[in-house]
Amino acid sequence: MELEISGRQIGEFIKSELSCISFLKERSMSCLMMEPILEEFVEKFRQIKFAKINIDDHKEIIEKLDIKSIPMLIIFKQGKEVERISGINFELIEEKLLGVLS
Repeated sequence: MELEISGRQIGEFIKSELSCISFLKERSMSCLMMEPILEEFVEKFRQIKFAKINIDDHKEIIEKLDIKSIPMLIIFKQGKEVERISGINFELIEEKLLGVLS
């Protein structure tokens, strides 16, 4: 299960070896469709820490990370952004997650 984090927690969260944050909006149909996909990846990629951020509650993070569309996933490696994936694309997300593990 993904952990919901706040702006104050994001800095500490992304310091881990590998982390992935999904930026979602509560009442967005595309974000609702993304939830089961993310749950599957949480189970499949246990080496990666997953979290989600509701964009309505954390506008300062959205501006700082330049989130322009949702759903958006950002993969971090030791605090640095290494991948950014916009939209619902199961194969692309899986490919990028596998890529950061290799």
